[in-house]
Amino acid sequence: MLTTTRICAAVTCASVLAACGAGPRDADRGALDTGVDVLTATVALEIGETEGEAAYLFGRVSGLALDADGRIYVADGQANEVRVFAPDGAHLFSFGREGSGPGEMRRPCCLAFDRDGLLWVRDAGNARYNAYRIEAGSATYVRQVRMAHSDVNFGPPITFSAEGHLIDVGHRYDPATDVAALFRFHLDSAGTVVREEAIPTPAPQELGAQVVERSSGDSRHRFYFWPPYGARHLVAHSPDGSRATAISSTYEVEWYGPDGELAHTIRQPDVLGPPISPEEAQRGEERIAAQLRSIGAAPGEARFRVPERKPPLAGLFFDRAGRLWVRRSVAQGHPSEADVYAPDGKLAARVTWPARVSLDDGFVDLDRALGTTTDSLGVARVVLLQFAPAVETGGR
Repeated sequence: MLTTTRICAAVTCASVLAACGAGPRDADRGALDTGVDVLTATVALEIGETEGEAAYLFGRVSGLALDADGRIYVADGQANEVRVFAPDGAHLFSFGREGSGPGEMRRPCCLAFDRDGLLWVRDAGNARYNAYRIEAGSATYVRQVRMAHSDVNFGPPITFSAEGHLIDVGHRYDPATDVAALFRFHLDSAGTVVREEAIPTPAPQELGAQVVERSSGDSRHRFYFWPPYGARHLVAHSPDGSRATAISSTYEVEWYGPDGELAHTIRQPDVLGPPISPEEAQRGEERIAAQLRSIGAAPGEARFRVPERKPPLAGLFFDRAGRLWVRRSVAQGHPSEADVYAPDGKLAARVTWPARVSLDDGFVDLDRALGTTTDSLGVARVVLLQFAPAVETGGR
């Protein structure tokens, strides 16, 4: 029996790359584009306390959303509930509780409103999605849809197809090849799979991962070690059913439309990642050594070392308007930054925001965003950002 364990020496490989195929290629774009908005974000609101009222004490923020009235929705995966706050941060009400009954939750995450105004919650612990109708001061459970796979620990955003079908994303394991491929299952209101899209998964070795095998009795255990700051699979899902994929080691993004066809290829071939600081390099080496020790491997068994530079890309995500945010790697201590592309594939804006705020699993709109941060004590907070033109404009 072969048991596969993915051990990350520095950066976890968390998403999957689609196969590159033939399709339209947009013009290469250098780093000095003109005529695009240059925006920066300021913190407008923070919600979260070290102690006090329970509604403001977050165990694990696992999902965020904003509605048309500016109300803020926060899924707490530890408390097994969704909390609703007014635009000024005042707690309005909470709903959900731990359990497997109708409307109950286990490890909720990944909030999204559908075209009918229902709020959907990924109920990971129960392998389903729950839908709620939001009233002025309460939420009413409406229905559930079962997941089409068993990959309950994977937490991509909830999105919908042009037909209004919920898109359920997860890995499906093939024991014959010992590979878990990523699929997008389109579910109708009854939970029937009406369409599925396979996103081929490149082998870990293609990204520089090292395989170390150990035997224990009749079993063989396979461990994957990922190079610090090495190539990662990046994948993003748009609210309109589009998706985008890339490998972080190259600024080249494949953008697929709602029909699954390649719509744009966005390239900036001259973009390099920033140098890795001595402190980052030391931490990377320490993590490599720690992971090798965890399976009794000698330090010399690692075939890689910390590189001189980070990869150019740090992440991908879509905002609620269907624009693609290509998050660049930045030097240690620098603000986060992203190139934002309109649905037609053209560069629309460059945005920076405080380094302490993570938007990768947040809620991003045209002029505002919800993200998360933690303070020096590890206390989780929800942060509302407002975007505005930067003081200095123009290309870098």
